[in-house]
Amino acid sequence: MDPEKLHWVNIHKGPKNDYILLDDEFLKAMHSHYFGPNQHKVLWYLLRKTWGEGKRSEFIRVMQCAEELEIPKQRVSEALSSLVKRRIVTKLGNKRYEIQADTSLWYDRDGRQAGENQGCVKESGVFGG
Repeated sequence: MDPEKLHWVNIHKGPKNDYILLDDEFLKAMHSHYFGPNQHKVLWYLLRKTWGEGKRSEFIRVMQCAEELEIPKQRVSEALSSLVKRRIVTKLGNKRYEIQADTSLWYDRDGRQAGENQGCVKESGVFGG
């Protein structure tokens, strides 16, 4: 992914609502990394609150996020911590978060960085490491 691309400014008006254009490489990275159900919800919440509103980062209140997503605030905190540890989300300060647009810096849940052999489907269609 070209680090110079600023995904968070890609807001467009749709026929019904506003929507966000996401780079294909970003979507591939989201698809190729495992996210637990709460991590998945929190990441999409952050996308909507940041890039969806034309912001690079946002102050996130755990309680508000938990209420909107209908999951316990403990699970929101755990999901945010995990996303930060995996470098998918960056914590900028007191409850201010941004999404790491350069997906090559992301770590998978087993601690491997993007591009390392992740044992996914190979071109031959065979699973393996």
